[in-house]
Amino acid sequence: MTVACPADRGPVLRARGLVKRFPPDATVLRGVDLDVAAGEWVAVMGPSGSGKSTLLHLVGGLETPTAGTVHLVGTAIEGLGESARARLRRRSVGVLFQAYNLVPHLSVTDNVALPLRLAGQSRRQSRARAAELLARLHLSELAGAMPGTLSGGQAQRVALARAIANDVPLLLADEPTGALDTDAARSVIQLLREVHAAGTAIVMVTHDHRVASVADRVMFMLDGEVVDERVLSGEEDDPSRTTFAHLVPLEAW
Repeated sequence: MTVACPADRGPVLRARGLVKRFPPDATVLRGVDLDVAAGEWVAVMGPSGSGKSTLLHLVGGLETPTAGTVHLVGTAIEGLGESARARLRRRSVGVLFQAYNLVPHLSVTDNVALPLRLAGQSRRQSRARAAELLARLHLSELAGAMPGTLSGGQAQRVALARAIANDVPLLLADEPTGALDTDAARSVIQLLREVHAAGTAIVMVTHDHRVASVADRVMFMLDGEVVDERVLSGEEDDPSRTTFAHLVPLEAW
């Protein structure tokens, strides 16, 4: 099943025929196609084991597909060496993990500045950008803190600041609210809304219907395949919104 982006916006991500097998005989993805337009927000839902996180890792170049192709901002990532793939990820993709993946021996500021330093910015430039992002996320008072002292909500906001530090066109978020309480989850979703409003495309894996309801489009996966999708933009009487509302109980954040 091909999930197409809106016709008036070119894709920042295009995946075709993605297959992922693990020996001896486990097939996690079975020919998934996905287009994501510049500035579009796509939520990916489905039961555990349906291939959601694997899809995220493949389109972000974090893993290699068994078969299929991925183009990020017009560049084919298959066949690229690891160093070239890493450079493409640094300038094109931010990744927000459920487990945060902050570097434990670096301060909050240095965690956020890390991708900027890897991209070649000076220490002064990268720390200034980190300070700007931390201020936006109401984390300035934690600039010198170490990751081990942060709450879950604070750590996720720091991880989000790091993921968007390079002004990437695509953000991949794997269960960004899965380990958070309600207030922290609302805070992260609001920050994602701001990132989206600024023009960043988002592909977000989630189990939460309320979280999915803020996306432009929701795709459903089962047994390694895309089995359905719903567009959520438009008025409340849009038939696609009504159909989706019949599938899951949407709640407004």
